[in-house]
Amino acid sequence: MPTAARKAEVARLKKKAEDRLFPRRIAVLDTTLRDGAQTPGVYWPMMTKLQMAKKIDKLGVDVIEAGSPFAFEEDIRLIQNLKRLRSIHAKICALARPRTADIDKVVESKADRVNIFVPCSRIQADAMDLHFIKTACDTLHAVKYAREKGLEVEITMMDAARANRKFLTRFAELLEKNGAHILTLSDTVGSLRPEETFKM
Repeated sequence: MPTAARKAEVARLKKKAEDRLFPRRIAVLDTTLRDGAQTPGVYWPMMTKLQMAKKIDKLGVDVIEAGSPFAFEEDIRLIQNLKRLRSIHAKICALARPRTADIDKVVESKADRVNIFVPCSRIQADAMDLHFIKTACDTLHAVKYAREKGLEVEITMMDAARANRKFLTRFAELLEKNGAHILTLSDTVGSLRPEETFKM
């Protein structure tokens, strides 16, 4: 191959790799309304949450994770109110466990997306008093169920940093096959260095 053609091919492959590894646009999910509300001693009334959501939306975030409908009836009402606001452009996401009853609550809330959280290491499953394999199977079923209900599906793979890599890879493949749109690899205990995150 002539030198010029070789250089052009190398440049093309480099750009392809960069596009794959470093997307032109990074989507931002804000979890202030859900995670922030879990801070000890913090309570925000409905009107405060709606005002916060408007300000968060103005920042240009793509997704607002607004609550946990399976745990709080108030979060169902919050999400319903957010969906009525024409000024909110971000997608509204709700948290759920891998249970059909939880997903039904998300559907009731009228959220656009469900974020199903699932432990991916045996250590995390034990800490949550969950059967590791059963929970993984329940999650695959929950993904299918959520898709049937018309929801966009995100999976938070809790403690992925300490998970068995073969299990994590196979589980991710099955989640994608069952219809999950987004897989979030969570470093629950903050054990990874940047280069380890890149490899994962």
